[in-house]
Amino acid sequence: MKVEKYLVEIRGVKPLLMHAPVNLGDNPKRRRGEHLAPEKEAEMYLYKDEKGEIVIPSLNIKAMLRDAGRNYKISGRKTTYGAMIKAGIDIEPYPYVPLNHDGWKVDIRPVVVQRSRILRARPRFDKWGLKFVVVNKDPQVLLRDTMRRIVEDAGKWIGLGDFRPEFGLFKVVRFEVKA
Repeated sequence: MKVEKYLVEIRGVKPLLMHAPVNLGDNPKRRRGEHLAPEKEAEMYLYKDEKGEIVIPSLNIKAMLRDAGRNYKISGRKTTYGAMIKAGIDIEPYPYVPLNHDGWKVDIRPVVVQRSRILRARPRFDKWGLKFVVVNKDPQVLLRDTMRRIVEDAGKWIGLGDFRPEFGLFKVVRFEVKA
């Protein structure tokens, strides 16, 4: 079966809010009412690779495309492209895609955690972008034009990161078949 690869470049049109899950051992015990400095808390929530570079997990990009694909029905079937994307594409590089950015700021806003409203500090990237490759394992079913529309819709309606779609929306600046 022939595989198609698409080189995709996106540029944020709304800021990106990041909230990486924190490992249990990384979170020091604090007494009730005690808080970390906002800069420290925000830095804790950055996605970083083993070299300390700021990244976006490939699985997050795939999940975003899957969600956008749920708006498209596969012709002749009762199902949508959501399930097809889950099994039929991969994102490279794996497991992380480097984030192109010009630094981040601390964003503090209220969130609900266990039915309590608290202030949470997270890193916000006002100017950001990504370059990645979509590996289409079955281009006879998941057509190139459909895949492009799904990526564009993901940028318009779904987005990446936290607090979507108020944050994390983007436009596609490049979508081309990779030789």
